[in-house]
Amino acid sequence: MEIKPLEEILPIDRDEYLIKIQNHCSNLLRRIINNATHYIQFDIDIERLGKDNHVPTLMFRNIIEISDTISILIKESSIEPCKILLRSLLENILLLIYMLEGDEKRNALCYMVVRTNREIKKYNKFIDNNQSSKQFKLLIEKDTLNLNFDRFMNHPDLIKAKDSKSRLLEEPEFKIVQSEYLRTSKKKGCKNPEWYTLYDGPKNIFELAEKLKKTIHYEFFYRKFSESVHGNDIFKGMISAGNGKGQIIQIRNFKDTQKVTSDTVSLLLEIFYLYVLKRIPNKKNDFNNWYYLTIRNDFLDLNSRNYINYKE
Repeated sequence: MEIKPLEEILPIDRDEYLIKIQNHCSNLLRRIINNATHYIQFDIDIERLGKDNHVPTLMFRNIIEISDTISILIKESSIEPCKILLRSLLENILLLIYMLEGDEKRNALCYMVVRTNREIKKYNKFIDNNQSSKQFKLLIEKDTLNLNFDRFMNHPDLIKAKDSKSRLLEEPEFKIVQSEYLRTSKKKGCKNPEWYTLYDGPKNIFELAEKLKKTIHYEFFYRKFSESVHGNDIFKGMISAGNGKGQIIQIRNFKDTQKVTSDTVSLLLEIFYLYVLKRIPNKKNDFNNWYYLTIRNDFLDLNSRNYINYKE
């Protein structure tokens, strides 16, 4: 027999009024996402030389995918999990801004070099004669799952993949950046540098936001939503019921629907415009026409309307 959730904690059936609000918010975000998919294709269609040519494209695609998930969750009234994704969305947006506003080609190469080095380090854990493998084995032996990883060690496909990655770093376009990676990794606190840390760049997301003059973004989005990511604000799920008693707030609480939607739309429009400006400048007028004719008024209405009294 199927057990239904306790309605007071997990209400599955919403009233039509709430469904209308959340469909409206989700659809506003959906319209931006739908348009963005075409601009991803416009970017891909541009012929660019080099293996790094579509790193920004893939970063933008990742931003769209996160936003798409937020849109789905808003529609289903899962608003608190959206805040976790909003933090991820902002981080990805800051990274893409840094990628596009600096030396884009060099930044893309930095991204690929750092990613490749991390993959090699991951492979080294499964190769017996490597020092990191010895350390990894010691950790595995202490793990409560007590799994035998011997069958994964020294696998021919893994060794082949590692050799392929190592050869990539020796290619001319990557070799200079690899030297910079090795130089940076020797600095104190930079054993595993981020791609944006190379060439004496920011050491962390806070410094990155500061360099981009996006400190407000960091303080009011990233830092705030970090509490949800790390489970440091679990008491948001409880309110006082008086007489020293508490009451659990329902899961799928719709309270912050409007703010979450507004924050997501605002961040997405910001990076969407920059992406077009830097990667597909011939589409700038198309983007502006689309924004002013189809999105702007609805976005302003979203920020001005009191959804408690929302009526269509």
